[in-house]
Amino acid sequence: MNKLTEFLKKINPSKFHLALIIGTIAVGILCVIIYNQYHKITLDENQIAALTDTVTVYKTKDGKNAAYIKIFKGTKAEALAATKSKDPVSYNIIKNTPGIHSLTNLSTETRIDTTSKVDTSQVLVDNKPVDPKNTSILITKEIIDPWYDAKVKVQNDSITLGLKIRNEFKIVAKDQNTGLKKLFKGSSVIIDVKNENPNTYTTGLSSYEFTPKTISPVKAGVIGAVIGAAVILILHK
Repeated sequence: MNKLTEFLKKINPSKFHLALIIGTIAVGILCVIIYNQYHKITLDENQIAALTDTVTVYKTKDGKNAAYIKIFKGTKAEALAATKSKDPVSYNIIKNTPGIHSLTNLSTETRIDTTSKVDTSQVLVDNKPVDPKNTSILITKEIIDPWYDAKVKVQNDSITLGLKIRNEFKIVAKDQNTGLKKLFKGSSVIIDVKNENPNTYTTGLSSYEFTPKTISPVKAGVIGAVIGAAVILILHK
């Protein structure tokens, strides 16, 4: 106890305050490093989960077709390593897009199956109605739907189809689990796509989000050593 008291008396107050400031900074840096390491472990777990995840297709409460998949989160370098063999299209986009923040790939398929009586059915020869046994045939039908317009024309041995399809998507990034489920099971971030067109189905989905690099353990060790040496030198001058 006496040795500690003598040591404290020898310390210059101004140097002590400086050492206290440096010590506080060191603690702050240490906290950042610990958080970064925890964050890195969590990212690694989520990356593995995202890379092995498959698209989940489901129906919403209002009967719409929807799908979701986990989002891959990592640095640009990690995303390039993960997509090089698994997803070449995403790999090239990520590689060749400077300043990229995120990437979502979406593939859909629109299926329309409908049967309707024709509006017009005629057998023509030189543009004049004749007996149906003759060879010239013209059949047309136009369908107007909230999500698509179709026009079909059958003439002799030719079929003409005009089709215009409207699609709307609601795309949301959100926690897969919330509330108590998140507390006990943890939660990955997913990209959720809702197709407003009831004829449209999601056939492919992937999403990547890029995070800044964390402080490496080597850099952390160097910073800690420099700060520790500075404190020792100040206290013993």
